[in-house]
Amino acid sequence: MNKLSLIIGMMLLSSLNLLSQDLQDRIKPEFSAKAIYSDVSIPLRDMVPLTPTMNGRPWKDGVVKNIFRAPEPELKNIPDAVVQKKMGSIKALNSVGPNFNGLGNSSNVMPPDTDGDVGPNHYFQMINMSFQIWDKSGNSLYGPALNKTIWQGFPGPWANSNDGDPIVLYDEYADRWLASQFALPNYPNGPFYIMIAISQTSDPTGSWYRYGYQFTDMPDYPKFGVWNDAYTMTANRFTSGSTNYTGTAAVAFDRVKMLAGDPNAEMIYFPMSSSQEPYSMQPADADGTAPPAGSPAYFGYIKSPSKFVVYHMTLDWNNTANSVFELDTNIPVTSWSTSISGIPQPGTSKKLDAITDRLMFRLQYRNFGSYQTMVTNHTVSVSGVAGVRWYEFRKTGSGPWALYQQGTYSPDNVNRWMGSVAMDANGNIALGYSVSNSTVYPGVRFTGRMNGDPLGEMTIAEEDIIVGTGSQTGGFMGNGRWGDYSAMTIDPSAPNTFWYTTEYMQNTSSQNWKTRIAKFNFDQVFGLTITASNDSVCAGDSAQLIVAGVGGSGTYSYNWSSTPSGFSSTDDTLWVKPEANTYYVCEINDGSNTAIDSVLITVVSPATAVAGADQVTCSNLAVTLNGIATNAESTLWTSAGNGTFSNPLASSSTYTPGSADIINGSVILTFTASGYLDCNDATDQLTLTVHSQPVVNAGADSLVCTNWLPFICTPTVSDGNNIIWTSLGDGIFADPTILAAVYTPGTEDLATGEVELVVSVDAIAPCTGTDVDTVKLTFSPCTGIQNHLTGATLSIMPNPTSGLFNLVATGLNPTKSTITISTTTGNIAWSETIDHDQSIIKKLDLRQLTKGIYFLRLTNEKGSISKKIILN
Repeated sequence: MNKLSLIIGMMLLSSLNLLSQDLQDRIKPEFSAKAIYSDVSIPLRDMVPLTPTMNGRPWKDGVVKNIFRAPEPELKNIPDAVVQKKMGSIKALNSVGPNFNGLGNSSNVMPPDTDGDVGPNHYFQMINMSFQIWDKSGNSLYGPALNKTIWQGFPGPWANSNDGDPIVLYDEYADRWLASQFALPNYPNGPFYIMIAISQTSDPTGSWYRYGYQFTDMPDYPKFGVWNDAYTMTANRFTSGSTNYTGTAAVAFDRVKMLAGDPNAEMIYFPMSSSQEPYSMQPADADGTAPPAGSPAYFGYIKSPSKFVVYHMTLDWNNTANSVFELDTNIPVTSWSTSISGIPQPGTSKKLDAITDRLMFRLQYRNFGSYQTMVTNHTVSVSGVAGVRWYEFRKTGSGPWALYQQGTYSPDNVNRWMGSVAMDANGNIALGYSVSNSTVYPGVRFTGRMNGDPLGEMTIAEEDIIVGTGSQTGGFMGNGRWGDYSAMTIDPSAPNTFWYTTEYMQNTSSQNWKTRIAKFNFDQVFGLTITASNDSVCAGDSAQLIVAGVGGSGTYSYNWSSTPSGFSSTDDTLWVKPEANTYYVCEINDGSNTAIDSVLITVVSPATAVAGADQVTCSNLAVTLNGIATNAESTLWTSAGNGTFSNPLASSSTYTPGSADIINGSVILTFTASGYLDCNDATDQLTLTVHSQPVVNAGADSLVCTNWLPFICTPTVSDGNNIIWTSLGDGIFADPTILAAVYTPGTEDLATGEVELVVSVDAIAPCTGTDVDTVKLTFSPCTGIQNHLTGATLSIMPNPTSGLFNLVATGLNPTKSTITISTTTGNIAWSETIDHDQSIIKKLDLRQLTKGIYFLRLTNEKGSISKKIILN
């Protein structure tokens, strides 16, 4: 292939990849279809309720068959940067009521899939496998009845099916109700059906327009939303027969025609493949002011560990093929962990499902005019304890959807999960959820926040809706099913009022769960907020505390105390200088109500650092470092040399010496502990001695005069010890274990005129190995350097010498003489000519010369005289 062809091919491949991505992010309908049957029912109040019994359950094992795709890997040990570890302190006064039991497990199934909604005059609850309608005081108007009661007399292949996953919604824009469930008459084989009923009027006990829509793939976990031009739905798709996960689907139903009971009401179907990212999407469900005219319908899902994704659906009911479902916005959010082994309960080893892989019901939408909001939640792990991660997203004007606030509500070691969140018309947010741990039975609680409170915080004091008094011990494999969802909704006739429903346990049993329905609001609140200029201070520093009353009469008195004791005040603004970690507690009173809150000021101690003892290593070995740091936010190892650390930011690390370290023979390593709040840093050092493999040089081969014996060896050694000299002849060493060993040749040495001496050195631990070298000595009578100055004497003192010595010559004639110093091989190492009288006294410095044997010769016109010098 030539280069041009290759480039063109690569460009085409790149274009195809971009096109493929675009096709995944922009989806056209697979089909549109009418209901295979539709009609109008008689008034519900005139139907005989089909009584919930065990005969009403569709599954032999009593477990509703929510199927799951293959799980993604658990995300472990991800710190949650937005966790709220302290409960809110603002009380909602007289907020809860009515508060009554909803449906129970009369069909002996799990989980209930608890869902409900509120209208102007009714509360309507649907669960697996039944429903009931109450007035808003909690008086039953219809039911309990099996869900299929609504579809009595509705002919079709779903006849007598009562298969669950119900959803009920109140459509406040039309003052109507939507009820649905799926029908799986041939499970696991298709076809499958979604049953939808739309009330003819605002009275859910009246007549209903009924529709049955057919699906090839099983539409599992269906969720609905109300929008301007559609009822929207999402579902997880599983193939007929094999029930393999095959992707997510988004569906739109013609709301206008369904409200009119038109049998031509179509659905538009947008499937996404299993290779695409979305899973368990939630459709936006609008409350309050309707979405702007022409606005697409929004959908959302989470993608671990740090992403919320928005899609939108643009519909054309005149030409459904023009409709499109496409990616809107990828929104980064704070990372979360999904590592929860299950929710513990008192008195049993059986745990409950946490369901951390998806958004919880609902994705609630509101239009505030200048901006639009969506709120939603999912379950996360906070160090193994389930907490509720909640979000508010905003779209301002024509801008994109963006994160406005987020938080993880997990103030203690009680698990909170299976949440539902909603915002009222004033921008206040309520969050309901299940609670349980090894000492807390599965019950129901809520919290919330007022519009304008600090972002990311649930400031309303947590309150029980119902305290659990039993555990669920049933479940066939793994954890017991719980949920799979709950519902927080807003009263359309009192748009600052919340209604919440979910399940709880009253008695310990296999699966005899109950459900609860409660109404509450944040109209009247009382409490206080305490803010600290710094909730952590360095030792000796101060922090300012400010307390503010919320609600009540508006006139407050304050009474401060502390733990440890010793502090008191009645001011609302004050400075404190704690000596140790201190809880500052404020009690506020408005004349009728009392509330208490506290703030912890942590005193940060100075950091300390201990590098450890000095160490020794070999040039080819890494050394293990174990620094010890206390009160440190971070640690750092640094080197004065050029070696490398395996992880310089870890207190325990390894260090591999660099070339400069090896040459220098040592290096200074510094361990630094950085204190919290920049209170102080601490450092400590150790010296790492770096040895190399041993190297020995026995010295240069030498000519040795036999009249100047014995011979003194002059080797050089680096990084070695345990020196041993041996002779290949018959001479002897005075001490063979020292560097400057003295060797006296034997008769064989002298007879042969030469000998080889061998020196060996061992490595210095932790290095290993031995190095060996030899030196050859050649013996000579040295007649050529005999003295020829009659009557002259020559002295060298001291001799042997370190290099500094005195030369004394006497018996000379006044003249000029040359002094030369030569090696044993005859090379001149130093020379000087001097004038003198009958004697010479001279101080010489030969320290620059290598240790060894040298010959000093004094020469003039009368002759010469010589001496051997030993430099050691």
